[in-house]
Amino acid sequence: MTESRPFAVSADETEIHAADYGSGAPIVLVHGGLGEAAHWQAVGDLLAPRYRIVGLERRLYGHSGTPKSPHSMAREAEDIEAVLQKLGEPAIVVGHSSGGVATLEAALRHPANLKAMVLYEPPVQHGAPLGGDHQRRAEEALASGDADTGLLIFFRDIVGFKDQMIERMRSPMWRAGWDYMTTILPAQLEDNRAIRALPAGVERYGTVDVPALLLRGTDSPQHLQDRLVALSEALPDARIVDLEGEGHNANMSSPQLVAGAIEAFAQTLV
Repeated sequence: MTESRPFAVSADETEIHAADYGSGAPIVLVHGGLGEAAHWQAVGDLLAPRYRIVGLERRLYGHSGTPKSPHSMAREAEDIEAVLQKLGEPAIVVGHSSGGVATLEAALRHPANLKAMVLYEPPVQHGAPLGGDHQRRAEEALASGDADTGLLIFFRDIVGFKDQMIERMRSPMWRAGWDYMTTILPAQLEDNRAIRALPAGVERYGTVDVPALLLRGTDSPQHLQDRLVALSEALPDARIVDLEGEGHNANMSSPQLVAGAIEAFAQTLV
């Protein structure tokens, strides 16, 4: 496993850590919620022979320095900007789930050195606010000390995972991972609040004029697919590539498929 180390300092002086490996043109990987850079290690390893991989550790999830200011997507955009400034050359930024929203905010607010984007089902503000009233229910469960129910609400009612998948995640084989996620559920719910605090409507991304590849799992929750289609219509230069038979975490279930899509896209860029 490639170790994450201090890489850049964000605008509020928070130390941002990253896994830095491979060689070639840079690709920055921004993991999703309840995650860490290691969740994209398999994809990064496949790309590393031809690209420099920087797996950013998002400030919410405990693998970067202690945040120096209250959380927001604007702060996460500054973190990505700090990494891009440290690289000092144009880079492709790959953002997964809420990490994709952070990537979009960086492209909107701090476009320098951002060459292109790969966005894997970011839950952008389109239609109903992310999670609807289920966000409140998850927060109430957590506040009452029942993180297990809060996590169940998050996956079943906010993300939209099927019961069969959730049962597998809670099975004895995977229970340790589930229990760990209950400990970082507060960060995930804060992640959701930051997205919900953004202005409604994907039209605001209409000025993000960089090439964008949008990855869609054909088995992903419908609301994520719908949000992705709306985003594709708002961005000036975007196209959707389907990950056949995959859901919201193909970076772990089928890293070859995801890495292949990223590399094919990268080769189209001048």
